[in-house]
Amino acid sequence: MIMKRYIFIFWALVSLCACESFLDRQPDEALSPETLFNKRSTTLNYLATVYGQQPNYYTLQSNVNPWDCLSDESTEGFSNYAKCWANQISHDEWNEGMNCLLDMSYEKTYRGIREATYFMIHVYDCPELSPEEKNLCYHEAKFMRAYYYYYMLRIYGPVFMLGEELASMESGDRERDTWDDCVNWVCNQLDECAANLPLEWPDPTSDWGRATKGAALAVKAKLLIFSASPLCNGNPMYASVVTKSGKHLFPQKYDQTKWEKAAAACKAVIDLKQYGLCGIADENSPIPVDASTAIENMKKVFCTIENEELIWVRVLNMSTNRRYTTPASIQNVNGRGYCGISPTQKLVDAFACADGIYPITGYQNNGKDPVVDSRATSYTENGYSSFTHPYFKDTENTPNMYVNREPRFYLNIIWSGRKWYHGTHVEEPIELFYSGKDGEQKAGQDAPHSGYCAYKFHDKGVDLTKTWGHGSYPIIRYADILLCYVEALNECNPSHPDILKYLNLVRIRAGVPEIEFGGLYSECVGLQAPMRDLIRRERNVELCYEQQRYFDCRRWLTAKDEFDGWFYGMNTEALNDDLGGDFWQRAKLRKDNGQYGKPRKFSDRCYFFPIPYAESKIVNGFTQNYGWN
Repeated sequence: MIMKRYIFIFWALVSLCACESFLDRQPDEALSPETLFNKRSTTLNYLATVYGQQPNYYTLQSNVNPWDCLSDESTEGFSNYAKCWANQISHDEWNEGMNCLLDMSYEKTYRGIREATYFMIHVYDCPELSPEEKNLCYHEAKFMRAYYYYYMLRIYGPVFMLGEELASMESGDRERDTWDDCVNWVCNQLDECAANLPLEWPDPTSDWGRATKGAALAVKAKLLIFSASPLCNGNPMYASVVTKSGKHLFPQKYDQTKWEKAAAACKAVIDLKQYGLCGIADENSPIPVDASTAIENMKKVFCTIENEELIWVRVLNMSTNRRYTTPASIQNVNGRGYCGISPTQKLVDAFACADGIYPITGYQNNGKDPVVDSRATSYTENGYSSFTHPYFKDTENTPNMYVNREPRFYLNIIWSGRKWYHGTHVEEPIELFYSGKDGEQKAGQDAPHSGYCAYKFHDKGVDLTKTWGHGSYPIIRYADILLCYVEALNECNPSHPDILKYLNLVRIRAGVPEIEFGGLYSECVGLQAPMRDLIRRERNVELCYEQQRYFDCRRWLTAKDEFDGWFYGMNTEALNDDLGGDFWQRAKLRKDNGQYGKPRKFSDRCYFFPIPYAESKIVNGFTQNYGWN
């Protein structure tokens, strides 16, 4: 039986997580440890609040999760978030006093850490739990505490490690721990969790959503990959980030063994034999599939509740995710769509052609004009052709830029003029030009300002007039771990055979030819630099809209190149989307992350968020992140 490993706020206890936490209550409310931990029900209620401090992964809105819109893969049209979030951050118009992470703030994450520690201190006092249950609950809380530190480390860099303390920052005399000390402590905690948590829980109904061995090992692998990458592995930019006692917060020398440790951590997840890629029955003998089958296999990852690819996932009502990527004219249970989130032209360009060649190798003229690979003979941006869509199965005249692309393109991207399918409904073609029914004149901030819609989490079988449906949002999935594994191997052992094996496995499942097929990229095999580029390209398209790209480009130290400057889409100011007309010309985004007529800006200080001003003033001689006051 496939394991039920959904880190979801389990049972009906999720309702408690939306309310005030137990630690927020005042002393006169008489919720002492004796009260909280004297019954099984209240003890498990408290464990639910520990889980409940996780981010709301389900929405693409930048006021909750800014990560996709902060990267080069997405843009947001909403203007009512102008005070912070993606708008301010992506234009580098923010400061230490802004709360730019409304949902998962610095303070909220520490609250989750403290709640986990408090639970760990007292869970063994519960007389109604067996010793085995107490041990499992203890390590679930320990896992969540380690995860909250992992989450903070990727955003803020080195933090204050509280260990087993319930300490407050108000002590005023602490120093931030070094990066390596933080990483080592969290990894040790995750190792302890992996040794005590089950591969799967015995009762999938009542135990749905609890931490597992695989989740612990996967979070460890992701942290070690981040730590081995150039941002935190001997980065000279951080030589001046020193505590008041003289400690360098970041390592000053490059350490090759960090990649080896990261590779080993990824392999530990693979060796569990608990996970797989949807559509791949045998990893040692994968069978290539056509585009339609590949898309159906990948849709299974996001549109079903139970599948073998999900290591750590939230199972969700998809109302927020799907509504914010559904055009305004599409009839739905809420009346209209809020399609203010849309893919950039750069993401559209990132997908390979059906033959496996990535058509765009770079840009000229400040990002406007693409440089097309001479080997991409099937790619052209001129004209249109009759084309059968591999997912919707209809045949329409289609701009040649979108013809014969790899299956993941059709999994993710919807363009103007396409019909919208949901349940038994076939909606009239969407109109993303300015005066169109889904364009800015009629839809306002709910128009997709790039001229594209994001489709990854949609399911054509769901009737939107009745429900938004349910689906899975992967926090970590198996394809991510495989790509982390080959990345780490390439950095420490470029000739290792597993690089081709697992990179090709991801491509084959996606309906894309193997890297070396027909001499495709055979010249890159065994060579670190060109293979690094291919692996990064694969991560870009395989994991788009899964909140990975922003963190990847930062850890690679490529964010300044990738996220700075003008972003482009189709010409949404055109009067129509007639084939061959003005709409199909590349144009600067009229509105990008809530601001009109402005390029994005990413400076060196943006690689890590500032520690919030209010928090920094609590500690004497506080060491702020590079470039912040």
